[in-house]
Amino acid sequence: MKILPEIQEKIQSKILPLVKPKWQPMFRLGVNALSLKPFISLNSNARTSRKLGNAAEIQMFRLMNKIGIWSIFS
Repeated sequence: MKILPEIQEKIQSKILPLVKPKWQPMFRLGVNALSLKPFISLNSNARTSRKLGNAAEIQMFRLMNKIGIWSIFS
């Protein structure tokens, strides 16, 4: 049974259209790094979710600061 491809397909078809286009890259990073990969660290998961590792780390920093998701990890 392939659970992750089904989840990714539902996110792409049902949830992503509801997210403002401006926030879609940040949303994708958060979903990929925080829920679809085994958790190692925020920066490590961000780097493995994007081709440009340094840019992904900066996006993860912004995601944690602006939305307040960091409180889940504390």
